[in-house]
Amino acid sequence: MKILYQTLFPLLAIVLLLAGCGVIHIDADAKAYPVSEKAVPAYKAGQTITITNYYAKPEVVALMPKRVEGDLKQYTDTAIKLLEQGLNYRDIKVAAGGEKTVKLRVYNVKYEQATWTIRTDVNIGVEMGNGESFSVFHHNPSPGNGWRSVNGAITRATEKVLKHPKFVRYINE
Repeated sequence: MKILYQTLFPLLAIVLLLAGCGVIHIDADAKAYPVSEKAVPAYKAGQTITITNYYAKPEVVALMPKRVEGDLKQYTDTAIKLLEQGLNYRDIKVAAGGEKTVKLRVYNVKYEQATWTIRTDVNIGVEMGNGESFSVFHHNPSPGNGWRSVNGAITRATEKVLKHPKFVRYINE
């Protein structure tokens, strides 16, 4: 029995330590935290807008070096779905061949574990068909887990896009 404990426990400890050394991949989901209808300003209804992703292929980056990673293309796809949701609240259709075009880019995503919170910083760049562009930033501290923090940050940053004066002006032109 003593030999079993001397062999089994060190082996189990090594396995547990190695299991904690892997990189965690965090995906985003537009259904996790929907855009609040209250966050969407008044827009000129009845138009069609085309929204495209800046990234043509997956762009996996370290959110926290050697610990957490995420795909910027997938995060941008999530922001596009959230933006579409917000525009749909105001009777604006999102589809190919729209009268107006918007290109989104989620970038510079940072992830940090702190005491009792996980913090995620997200930037969203917006290029509009009228040649104007802008970016928004959101810092999201979450007492939950990394998935909640990343999804919450993307949703809140997208709400900032919807409210941005340049965006509102472009949609209402």
